[in-house]
Amino acid sequence: MRTDFKVYQRKIHVWVRQNSNIPDSEHTKGLDYLWSTNAYRTCREAVQAAKQWRPDFSYVANFAKD
Repeated sequence: MRTDFKVYQRKIHVWVRQNSNIPDSEHTKGLDYLWSTNAYRTCREAVQAAKQWRPDFSYVANFAKD
């Protein structure tokens, strides 16, 4: 079976900003962990995929150091 799914070497952690869907919230500095993935080449691609899942939230992604 052949698929177009590619697995990349580097793992990416995706985080959501706390209360990011509440306008003018004072508590937007904290981050909540969502998931780790190696299905995306860049952090930007991982954030775009998360925005497709829930567009009303703000996301942060970074490469894993573990």
